[in-house]
Amino acid sequence: MTVQEIWNDALVNIESVMGELNFKTWILPLEPYTIDGDNFVLITQSDFSRNYLANYKLLLKNALSDAAAKDLSPLFKLKNEVREYEDKGKPEVFKSNFYADSQLLDKYVFSNFITGSSNQFARAAAEAVVDNPGTTYNPLFLYGESGIGKTHLMHAIGNAIADEYPDKKILYVQSETFTNEMISAIKTAKSKEFREKYRNLDVLLIDDIQFITGKEGTQEEFFYTFEKLYSSNKQIVITSDVPPEKMTRLEERLKTRFQQGLMADMQTPDYETRVAILEQNSLKSEYNISKDVIEFIAKNISSNVRNLQGALNKTVAHARVFGEDITIELAKKALKDMIDETSINDITIPSIIDAVAKYYNITTRDIISPTRKSNIAFPRQIAMYICRIKTSFSLPVIGKYFADRNHTTVLYACDKVAEKIRTDKDIERDVNELINKLTY
Repeated sequence: MTVQEIWNDALVNIESVMGELNFKTWILPLEPYTIDGDNFVLITQSDFSRNYLANYKLLLKNALSDAAAKDLSPLFKLKNEVREYEDKGKPEVFKSNFYADSQLLDKYVFSNFITGSSNQFARAAAEAVVDNPGTTYNPLFLYGESGIGKTHLMHAIGNAIADEYPDKKILYVQSETFTNEMISAIKTAKSKEFREKYRNLDVLLIDDIQFITGKEGTQEEFFYTFEKLYSSNKQIVITSDVPPEKMTRLEERLKTRFQQGLMADMQTPDYETRVAILEQNSLKSEYNISKDVIEFIAKNISSNVRNLQGALNKTVAHARVFGEDITIELAKKALKDMIDETSINDITIPSIIDAVAKYYNITTRDIISPTRKSNIAFPRQIAMYICRIKTSFSLPVIGKYFADRNHTTVLYACDKVAEKIRTDKDIERDVNELINKLTY
């Protein structure tokens, strides 16, 4: 992609979240100039404009990174400041050098992979593989239920290695494709070519390995492929919906091979991660999707990333077809077949306050009081947190139920509890117990 093409794609996302006047005043006059490392150089007309554009730096960074499928930060320069690039040559084209038949999807990269507590370890392992392919974690075995980002992370590994080591032979393949190619090779007497294709790779990314269970011929062929690559210090990355020990019809020798590297469990995304995923995807929409709608979808679609993205797309499509603004009411209508209506309506803010008060042996009056005593203040924060993740009310509305506290107080409380949940198992247990009491 050229610099101009990246900028054109980014403009679409920027315009969708900015007001028309601000977009025309501050963004359209910018001229894309070049890419310098991780910086996307934009020419601006004045120092005043440059200083003001700092307000939109994060928005520009997200839009540019999404368009380029690579982390890029805006760097604002005046025309008289860009001569340094003319001296060393202006890199007009941004591109990645992929192995011709890699089957990698360049839309799946680390920069647009949202990381949370559910996948933090897996991402760290994936980045370590990129730093030292074939040596650090080999094989890397990613497992978890469908739709939580395993394939995205696998492609991100392949794309990052391709960028870092352009001469490496990389191949992404689904296990069923591997099986079908093997059968075809046998039928056409091309087994030698098949083996050469797979055993001369530098990086093998094989998706959904659970589908080779019970297929003796495929397992045998894959075992020898694995052995050849592993003994040559070639990187192997594998995904599955279950860990090896739960594959009852997988040969023991393969189980042990899969377990000798690093196994990383990927779980369903937590609430904060779901919100971040939706916010990222909303940038691609032509609609300005409010925080309230994003939080509503995140609260009610919790199964996996794929369903989460599907829910957002369905909501946007509903708005487009019927010419309506995207509101919580529209989202309810659009997602009525995906959301249990009773789960939306049954839990109220007063019921949450009451449940938390009883759990911590205090009164509802204590919770909404101004006191800052720790035995009351933290249960109050827990109540605010549960209100946020289990109701569709906005932060200001939640604050009104807590003696008219402002939205920043509610946000601080939610962030503090979320952090405690990640670091303190007792707090995590308490919150889960409270949610279960409210839900069932």
